[in-house]
Amino acid sequence: MNILIVEDDRTNQDLLGFQAEDAPFDVSVVTADNGEEALQRIVQVAPIGMILLDLGMPRMDGFEFLSRLRARPAHRDTPVIVVTARDLSEEDHQRLKTMGVKQIFQKGRYDTQALTDAITEFAP
Repeated sequence: MNILIVEDDRTNQDLLGFQAEDAPFDVSVVTADNGEEALQRIVQVAPIGMILLDLGMPRMDGFEFLSRLRARPAHRDTPVIVVTARDLSEEDHQRLKTMGVKQIFQKGRYDTQALTDAITEFAP
């Protein structure tokens, strides 16, 4: 399964990639530095089975990316897991939920096994 990691920090991209590869199935990691690049990757590397998404990125943030992703019929149901350093308000949580985000992890505050478990649980 192709997992798209949308994250502007290369170290975090690598860490998320290692965690994704711990899933109990065959994973190919694709990366993008921002939402704009991620929309291009979705077209270039098909099919994308899941997306790990940072919210705070340059050029196009995670919220805008999600909005554009969900506007594409082929990606309305693509599983998205958010991994962010941003302190989210209750409004942010509700907005992400209505955009179909499966789970939210706070950078630096989550157990790596919990992320691997979520990837396994929400894989198509």
